[in-house]
Amino acid sequence: MKKHIVFLCLLALVGLGSCSKEEVNVKPTPVKTYPVNPTVAAMNVEIGGRPFNIEFLKDGWEASSDRGWVAKEGVPYYIKHYFSFFRGERENGKHTDATFYFAAPPMYITDPEDLTFQFDKTYNYAAIVNHFKKGNYPVRVGKDLNGYFMQLSFVDKNNIENGFGYSTGLGSQEGSKWEIVKVEEVYGQGIYVTYHIDCNIYSYNKQNEIVKDRFVGTVQNLYRYRPL
Repeated sequence: MKKHIVFLCLLALVGLGSCSKEEVNVKPTPVKTYPVNPTVAAMNVEIGGRPFNIEFLKDGWEASSDRGWVAKEGVPYYIKHYFSFFRGERENGKHTDATFYFAAPPMYITDPEDLTFQFDKTYNYAAIVNHFKKGNYPVRVGKDLNGYFMQLSFVDKNNIENGFGYSTGLGSQEGSKWEIVKVEEVYGQGIYVTYHIDCNIYSYNKQNEIVKDRFVGTVQNLYRYRPL
């Protein structure tokens, strides 16, 4: 009888050991990341499931950023910062054009009656650094200016179905993320701003209906102070 009890105890211990081993071997689901190199205008993203890994002056990609002031009813209203990645391909029978445009939230002008139109109280290097602080930001919807805006265009004249056009402003951004995760100051009163983005993008289908998709990844751009 004692032998049977010992044998059953050994079976129980083996069973417990097996269970513990299975738990240890469970692997967590890997989290996908979209790294970009430092101090370069770059974009490593998925647009509606399509991957784009872009760097300025690599594989024909260009990048530009600019700023300007915008008036409302004839009165200076805000400073606008925007940038684009763009590329045109005309080799080996290909005919494509891509433009990925991003606009930052406005810097509202505090001295609209400044006849120099320099707006130094609003627009200066310290103000730019303060405007692009690390943190989470809204995505612009409709006519609301207080958020980031994105418009994406890809045209393939050899294969129309391969092209796309998206905008963030055509529908809800509930549950979206637009976060500044890094700000690096560089020579010449400039800053590289790194964004982690996971937001809704919208397009029109053949029936002229609005269809929702997703933009996920990392975007990095250089903003530089230049007097207006």
